[in-house]
Amino acid sequence: MGFRVEERPDQFLEVGWLEGFKVGLSGYFDRVDMEAPDPSFREEIFGAHAVYEKYSWEVAGEIFKLKHDKLDLVDTKKGEGGYLFVGYGITDYLKPYVRVDVINLPAYDPYYTPLRDTKQYTGGVRLDPFDRVAIKVEYSRSRLDDDNDRATDDRYDTLSIGASFTF
Repeated sequence: MGFRVEERPDQFLEVGWLEGFKVGLSGYFDRVDMEAPDPSFREEIFGAHAVYEKYSWEVAGEIFKLKHDKLDLVDTKKGEGGYLFVGYGITDYLKPYVRVDVINLPAYDPYYTPLRDTKQYTGGVRLDPFDRVAIKVEYSRSRLDDDNDRATDDRYDTLSIGASFTF
């Protein structure tokens, strides 16, 4: 289930400062059947996002809330996360950007136990050399929380180069 609101001055709204601004809501509901000994549970994920694209700026963000209710109603696990992206088009073909991602997962959740809380900081440049083709070069620094002691958290630095089709 999802919902999006988009300001379109040529249709019904004549508010100029909203031009290029989009917001949306989403919801996901499921029943997850695990294999023994883990119990089955209900999963609910609610999210909201906003995007602003005007002139050469692109700013986007999203937040989500996650809830797992075990079907035996003994335990509930909650988590949240989100990201913020800011990019600026220097030319029609070159856009530097930064992005911050944060995920806080529920402790001892049977579905997400192999994953850990994550904070990731990324900076990069996107080059569009041809119509419908993008090349990205980016550097990321990630921290994976393993407990309440930051000194023992795993840290990763990543340099990546990728090419993709755009639409």
